[in-house]
Amino acid sequence: MSGPNDPYERQELVVPDEFQGQRVMVVGVGAVGRPIALLLAQMGVRHVALVDPDSVELPNVATQGYLVGDIGEPKVLATSHAMGEVGSSPYSREYEQRFSEVTWVQGDEPDLVFCCVDDMEVRKEVFEACRESYKRPVMVEGRLAGDYGRIFTCTDRVPDSWDKWLAGWFPQTEAEPNEDGRCTTRMTAYAAQVLAGLMVRQAVEVLRVEDGWIETTLPTELGVDLAVMALDRGAVGART
Repeated sequence: MSGPNDPYERQELVVPDEFQGQRVMVVGVGAVGRPIALLLAQMGVRHVALVDPDSVELPNVATQGYLVGDIGEPKVLATSHAMGEVGSSPYSREYEQRFSEVTWVQGDEPDLVFCCVDDMEVRKEVFEACRESYKRPVMVEGRLAGDYGRIFTCTDRVPDSWDKWLAGWFPQTEAEPNEDGRCTTRMTAYAAQVLAGLMVRQAVEVLRVEDGWIETTLPTELGVDLAVMALDRGAVGART
C-alpha cells in the first residue's frame, strides 16, 4: 500500500511490485552498468550484486558518470556508495573480480542479470552461466558502439531466445575493429544512459508480460540508432 511517505508510489502503475524483490546482478559497472545500478536503487530494488574487477580512472569520469573523488577506488564500491545516496540503501554485494571468478550458490542465484561488459568472450560466459543455472535467470545484455546500441533478452518466457542469442554470438576477433578491440572505445555518455534505461525497461517488460499486465510478444532483440532517433524490434546491426 502506497502512502505519502512511499518514494515509489509513482511507479506502481507501471512497474510490478515484485520487481523490487528481484535478486539482480549487474556484470560490468562501466558506462552502461553503472547507470543501470543507480536506476535499480532509485526504483527500490533491494538485492543487487555488482561485478567488475576494475578501479575508477580519470576517463571514467567523463564517460561513465564517476566522480573525481572516486578515482582509484574499485568501481563496485564507488557504485555501491552512489546507490545508497540515490535509493533506499539497497543490500548490495560487491565482487571486485572477473565474472569467471564469481561462484553462484544454489538458492542464492540471481533472478535477473544485466550483462554490461565490452568483450564477446565474457558475454558468452555470462550467457552460459545464466542458461545453465538452476534458476535460469532472465538475462538482458547491452552492446554499444557510437550512437548505435543493441539489447538482447534471454528468458524462458520466450524459449528460443537463448538459441537466438547463441546464433548471433561471434568471437571477439570479429568485432568491429578499433584501437583496443572494445566496442565502448567509441561511445558517449548520453548514448550509454539511453541504452541503460531501455535495458531496465526491458527487464520490467518481462515481468509485465509474465504477470499478465499486457498481452504482447516480448521482443528479445532491440536496436537503437540515436543518429536517426530510431528504435527497431529484432534489429540486427553492426557487430558490436
